[in-house]
Amino acid sequence: MKKAISIFCFALAINFAFAQDLKSKKEEPILPEQGDWAISIDAAPIFTYFGCFLSNGGAVAPIADYLTNHPFTISGKMFKDATTAFRANLRIGMNSTNTLGSVNDATVTTPPDFPGTFPQKEDSYKKSKTNIVLGIGIEKRRGKTRIQGFYGGEFRFGMINGVKETYKYGNALNTTTAVDASTCSTNFGGMEVLPNNNIIGAKRVLEAKRGASLTFGLRGFIGAEYFIMPKFSFGFEYSWGFMMTTVGKGSYSLESVGGTTPTVGTEKFDLVGGGDMTIDNDISGAAITATFHF
Repeated sequence: MKKAISIFCFALAINFAFAQDLKSKKEEPILPEQGDWAISIDAAPIFTYFGCFLSNGGAVAPIADYLTNHPFTISGKMFKDATTAFRANLRIGMNSTNTLGSVNDATVTTPPDFPGTFPQKEDSYKKSKTNIVLGIGIEKRRGKTRIQGFYGGEFRFGMINGVKETYKYGNALNTTTAVDASTCSTNFGGMEVLPNNNIIGAKRVLEAKRGASLTFGLRGFIGAEYFIMPKFSFGFEYSWGFMMTTVGKGSYSLESVGGTTPTVGTEKFDLVGGGDMTIDNDISGAAITATFHF
């Protein structure tokens, strides 16, 4: 962070002499104008690169990373005029995972002669998830030099459509051959919905669902940016506001053999929901940004 601040101050010093000149030598406007669009990225990778470069610290090329206070969202602006901009953040993510596994066929009880191998049955694990984030706001700007202050408000909405995990097993459980879930099923490892594996002793998970998570937030922000060249600036931003999150109920089901007269059965359980509310400074994080206007 000290390196980043030093480089930022160095950039300010280089351009200070031109602070009143709001056009480049090629007569290009320095500041954003009516109708301009802008995209902001996290400036930390840029500062890290030059800091390592100047100190011979083995710099890694900078990347156009997402803003730390809007993870995985595209952040942009549209200028209504030179002093007013509409802000937006958008993320639409959909994820579907399908993992396969194989286990010995439980119906084959006699080991094959060498070098033969047991016939295999196929198990599968599927997970689906949707993540949506939307932020809209308005920004007011002031300043007559390359240093521009800004402030405003922003509304944010987020939704994680309940995660769903489904398991299918090639070997069926039955009471006649005493097939045990822990020995005839693939252990796919940790689950997202439950804090354990899909194989729980002699039981196995068939399905697990987590309720949808909804987030609402309203934040006020203030910050400043410095234009080191036409339509390109470094800046920082702080915020204050509230954020409320609710998580719906979920459920999961387990398959096992049990009872006085052994039978194959499915146990169903509910997962409770919840929620929280926060009112604080920087609930969405602070950021050092690099912004491109066009």
